[in-house]
Amino acid sequence: MVRPQTPPPKRLYGTLSIVSTASERREQRRLTWSAEVVVAGTAKPAAYTDLSYEERLRAFVELNRRVWEGASAGPVPPLPRAEWPGEIFVLRRD
Repeated sequence: MVRPQTPPPKRLYGTLSIVSTASERREQRRLTWSAEVVVAGTAKPAAYTDLSYEERLRAFVELNRRVWEGASAGPVPPLPRAEWPGEIFVLRRD
């Protein structure tokens, strides 16, 4: 006797969900990722030139969190900024 195939249940990891069909995956990407249309052959506008160092760092952390969760590694464990390793240096030409 052959059992009918049933799709696996949808599981949630953080804000991203694993979905079963291509159309559901497309819709999930549209809801969670921002994008900008750039015509081929034109220069892409600089995305972070207006931001401070702290805002750039926040954007970088958010990007890494999305990549981590998108790789199905589960939610990123919370770690306050004060406990991160390393230091931030601001280099200036005087």
